[in-house]
Amino acid sequence: MPAKLVFTPAAEGSLQNIADYIAIDNPTAARQFALQAQERCASLRDFPQLGRVYNHTYRVLTEGSYLIFYRVTTHEDTQLVTIMLVVHGARDLGSII
Repeated sequence: MPAKLVFTPAAEGSLQNIADYIAIDNPTAARQFALQAQERCASLRDFPQLGRVYNHTYRVLTEGSYLIFYRVTTHEDTQLVTIMLVVHGARDLGSII
């Protein structure tokens, strides 16, 4: 059974902020990024352990230069994948996570 996928408000906001920033120079690339990031996250429904472990708390998946931080939990025999945050890989992760 596929896992349930949810986004925190922080994750939704970070995806929107990234797309808005990209759209300043290239609206087409911004839409493409948003679609690819959504598809990458959706792949976690079937493969929730796809990303690598980060800091013993999160798992992380890449999409281009961006890192998608998520958690996998189980509730009543249903796996839940919660997308926590999306950030550029060049950012200081220690101050964010």
